[in-house]
Amino acid sequence: MTLYPQFDYASATRAGGLRHVTLGFVVSGAPCTASWGTYYGLKDQWVTSAIGALTAGGADAIVSFGGVANQELALTCTSVDALVTQYKSVIDAYGIRDLDFDIEGAAQNDVASLTRRSQAIAKLQADGKAAGNPVRVSFTLPVLPTGLTADGLRVVQNAIANGVDIGQVNVMAMDYYDPAFDYNGKMGDLAIQAAQRVHDQLAPLYPSKSDAQVWAMVGVTPMIGVNDDPREVFTVADADKLTAFARQKGLGRLAMWSANRDSQCPAGTPQPSNTCSGVTQTAWAFSSSFKQFGG
Repeated sequence: MTLYPQFDYASATRAGGLRHVTLGFVVSGAPCTASWGTYYGLKDQWVTSAIGALTAGGADAIVSFGGVANQELALTCTSVDALVTQYKSVIDAYGIRDLDFDIEGAAQNDVASLTRRSQAIAKLQADGKAAGNPVRVSFTLPVLPTGLTADGLRVVQNAIANGVDIGQVNVMAMDYYDPAFDYNGKMGDLAIQAAQRVHDQLAPLYPSKSDAQVWAMVGVTPMIGVNDDPREVFTVADADKLTAFARQKGLGRLAMWSANRDSQCPAGTPQPSNTCSGVTQTAWAFSSSFKQFGG
C-alpha cells in the first residue's frame, strides 16, 4: 500500500484477474496508533480509494499487520485492551475481517508483545464470534526449506497457547540467504520442501486435525522473480510447479510477493526490484499461474 509509484489496483483486478489481495502493512505510526507504513492514516483518501477499486473489481482483501519494517502495534500498545482497540479500528475502517500478522526479525523474540498480540487477537475473535461476525486470522512468517525457525515456531505456539484460532500459517519461501542450498532452478522445489516441513511441524500442534485439515492451514508465499538474494530466482516454471503441488495437497493459501512485481523489468536485466520481477515474462504471468490454484 505504501510503495511509490502507487499501484493501480483497478488494473490489477481487470487485467491481472486478481481476486484475493493481501494489503500491507499496518504498523504503529504514533505510539499505539494504526497507520499504513507510518505514511498514511486509516482514512487517507488514497487508501480508501485503492480498497474501493479492489472491491469494485470483484476482489476481496486481507489486511496484514507488521512486516519487516517499522513496529507492529503489539510492540507499542502496552495493554491488550489498547491493542484490541487498534485492531478493531482497522476492521471498522474497511469492513475487512480477514487479518494477517507478518511477524519478522526481533519481534519474534519479544515474548511480551507476542503474548499481548495473541491475547488481543483471541479477544477480537471471541467478540466477533459472539456478534456473528467472525474474524479470520493468519500468521506470515519467515521459513527455510527445513521449515519454520525456532523463532517462527514460537510465534505459532504462543498464539495457540493464548487461544487464537489460526486459519493459516503462511510462510515466506524467499530470501533464504543460506549457501547450503542449491538454488539454481530449484526455487519451486525448495518452496515445496518448506511447505511439507511446515505441515510436519503443525501436525503435532493440532493432533485432532486430519492430514487434509493440517494442509489447509499451510500457506506459501514466494518472492517472484529475482529475490533480494539474487542467487535465488523464482521463475514462472517454479510457479507452475508450486501451483500443482498446492492443488494436490489442498493448501490453504498460495500467494506471491508481490502483485506489483508481476511484469518484466523495462531493461530486461536480472535484478531485484520493487516494481518488476527481474525475469523474462509476459505481464501477469505469475498471477495467471497462481490463479490455477483457485484458493
